[in-house]
Amino acid sequence: MPAASDSVKQNAIYNAAVIHANKEDYAKAIALLDKAGALYPNNKDIWSLAGQTKFQTQDYKGAVAALKHALELDPQDATNHQFLFLTLNKLGKPGSKEAEESVTEYTIYKALSQGTKKDPKVWVDSADNRLGASNQLKTVFKAEGYPEEVYTYSEENKTFETWFFWSKGKSFTFMEGQIFSKGAFPPKKSS
Repeated sequence: MPAASDSVKQNAIYNAAVIHANKEDYAKAIALLDKAGALYPNNKDIWSLAGQTKFQTQDYKGAVAALKHALELDPQDATNHQFLFLTLNKLGKPGSKEAEESVTEYTIYKALSQGTKKDPKVWVDSADNRLGASNQLKTVFKAEGYPEEVYTYSEENKTFETWFFWSKGKSFTFMEGQIFSKGAFPPKKSS
């Protein structure tokens, strides 16, 4: 009988870990995921599940490491940004680096999961008309150029827009035209 393909093995390990996690046998799930992560360092799903499972067990430092690795593999995954936000929020005290980073992860998550995608050139070029001349968008535009993607969303009667520079590994979120947060993540490799 031929040996199982690598993708079949990865799926089997992932599914077994999901079953253990669903039964709340987190120790077995994490043991499987840690082994799988060592064997398959480029499998985003394994690393994502490892981060989420470690979050459930309150291994926040382990969750951060796994989720950051998953985001190295795909910086556009909204769920991983959400869990990284939640994890950093547990680790950070007000004013700490973790608390600041959690705000950034939250804005990225909100933009990717609930935002409305805009045409970057049209959106950037209309900034003064939309926000007035004192907006900070033009400063970012002068330094970085046009973003690769722009998403807008509203929260608590405030308008937010997030500019993604995926190939540079940067994001900027503006609240009503003023810089609210800046994100850094591994640059997305072109396919």
